[in-house]
Amino acid sequence: MSLQKRHSGVTCYYTPETQVKEHIDRATEILVAAGANRVYLFGSSARDLQTARDLDLACSGIPPQNFMRAYGELLMTLPVGVDLLDLDRETPVSRVVARRARLLYERS
Repeated sequence: MSLQKRHSGVTCYYTPETQVKEHIDRATEILVAAGANRVYLFGSSARDLQTARDLDLACSGIPPQNFMRAYGELLMTLPVGVDLLDLDRETPVSRVVARRARLLYERS
């Protein structure tokens, strides 16, 4: 199945998987620009891009004063729902996510 989008009078065709990958790339760019040194994908989008309804992302390294701004930018920029977990705040959930999630970006 492909989806149709119109950009500047040109019709472009995208598969849902291609669109999700583009959203993941854009989200990663936003988080890295905010200071993230690691970005992870978890949840439904990490399991199967074709059935993903939202993006579940986790990151570390974003200064606390920039975290909500980065999250807001994700919500305003991406046309899909986004959940963002701060791995710098250690919780039982963050420990599980850090072990099981798919690493998208790591600053070298």
